[in-house]
Amino acid sequence: MPSDPPRHRNPRRRPGGPVDLLEQIFDGRPNVPRARCVDQWAVYDAAAEGNADALRTASWLCRQCAHRIECPDSHAPEGAR
Repeated sequence: MPSDPPRHRNPRRRPGGPVDLLEQIFDGRPNVPRARCVDQWAVYDAAAEGNADALRTASWLCRQCAHRIECPDSHAPEGAR
């Protein structure tokens, strides 16, 4: 798996601002542009709230995803990773 290029800080960026917050949120997250969950946020939000249908759909999407192994949030069962 290719590694991401090193990140360089913009010297004009304000420390503690929204860009720093986003950087903290996404730091260490894999880059998965072809993930099956892209644009499926409503399904995963409902699954997180305990909706059984949404959980089945999320699990199915994750099992079909090419990125299921490196995804830290995968709903695929351990045996399907």
